[in-house]
Amino acid sequence: MRKQSFEWGYVEWVATLEGQVNIGISHIKVGGVQKEHIHYGNEQYIKVLKGSGRYTVNDREIILSEGDDVYFPANSKHATVNLGEDELVDLCVSTPISIKYDKINTFGNNSLKSAINFITNEVNLNSLNFPIIIFDAKGKIIYKNSLGSGFRDDELKEHYKLLTKSKDLKNNDIDGKMIISKSVYQGELMCTITSGYFPSVKNFTEDQIYKGSIESMMNISRDLGKIVETFLDFNSISSRLDNINKEIESKGKVIKDIEDRLDKKSSEVLDLKLGRNFLLNAINVLANEASENEKLYDMIVDLSYIIRYAEADKNDFEPIYYQVQFTRILASFYAKRYFKNFIFDASIDEDLEKVKVPSNIIMPLVENAILHGVSKKVKDKIVKINIKKDADGNLNIEVVNNGNKLDINSTKQINNYIKFGRGSLNIIYKKLKKYYGDDFKFFYESADNMTSAKIIIRGSYVFN
Repeated sequence: MRKQSFEWGYVEWVATLEGQVNIGISHIKVGGVQKEHIHYGNEQYIKVLKGSGRYTVNDREIILSEGDDVYFPANSKHATVNLGEDELVDLCVSTPISIKYDKINTFGNNSLKSAINFITNEVNLNSLNFPIIIFDAKGKIIYKNSLGSGFRDDELKEHYKLLTKSKDLKNNDIDGKMIISKSVYQGELMCTITSGYFPSVKNFTEDQIYKGSIESMMNISRDLGKIVETFLDFNSISSRLDNINKEIESKGKVIKDIEDRLDKKSSEVLDLKLGRNFLLNAINVLANEASENEKLYDMIVDLSYIIRYAEADKNDFEPIYYQVQFTRILASFYAKRYFKNFIFDASIDEDLEKVKVPSNIIMPLVENAILHGVSKKVKDKIVKINIKKDADGNLNIEVVNNGNKLDINSTKQINNYIKFGRGSLNIIYKKLKKYYGDDFKFFYESADNMTSAKIIIRGSYVFN
């Protein structure tokens, strides 16, 4: 848990899922005043856990005591004053906003101008409290919302030249301003969407409140980019469909296939936020109970880290210690949920911690060992990770559990499933095959009442 101090008190950040939700416990000292401020692009839910205070939301003032709650809409002005004789403690769940829009069903020409017109007709970008500026591929400004960036158009064009033209979201510090950018491609560069233009601070990644505003702007830029990409794809397919209809009207099967593709693309836009909203709602419910249930409180933290690791944009390779770190969290989560007598240990030579291997190959083995390997009949349930360099100079990764011992037939069946089956074991095998060819081994074996999953990689691939 990370603590962030202010002149009025401090905040303990319970869970931070970047771009999705931030959960914190605010402690406002006696007489403490949170001055009027705006969390740009963040909507917040506040529940008072202890004490009483005056909360201002825009022009409305309310008095809240222990057990009361209040909702702050995105971009609203708010302030808090501790009115009591004790510390004012409240739970704060802050969610960066994103753009909500219906599925695309507007046929037009496959042009950037049509895409921008669609956005401005469907989304009220002037309601945001930060500027949105869109450039075409040549650096010409083709859209600005009503929020001023503080720069003239000629200055903005110079800034455009310094932006990284990336499909991924980028944070750019230009002339002391934080500018978020995302470029959209359809074969070639079509446009670059920018937002923010806020004063940058050196430690913005540590400033959770500032960071929440940045995350909201990133969400908006990402969503706008997705709308443009989908609109161009949709109308590109629509244009081809019209040509096909003119040439082969009798071939209904071909037409039906393309129409199905259009429906699928439209549905993807409609469902874009479904998974995230479900996750946020679930965590909000858990967080609301955490103040009274220490075990649940700890599980929220474990869950937030597991979800962050599972959904993060990963490189092809990552350090072994990074994967082991999250297996510890995973094991802790399952232990709280299922087991009383559970021993988890990870042994890794210090000089191997920074060795990089394909991403996410250890955690699935640990999860299988916990869920399918450890026997409920065993009093002391054991799962261990052993990572070392063997006598031949090869990298050995071993996940051991003391579950039911595998017989010869079961071992053969699992090892055959690794190569030819489906699921997590086959995915790991395919990853290793992709990067190491035939210079690796991945198999299960049983000995001394222990079952082991072993990965052996030829040393020349990992130690040179």
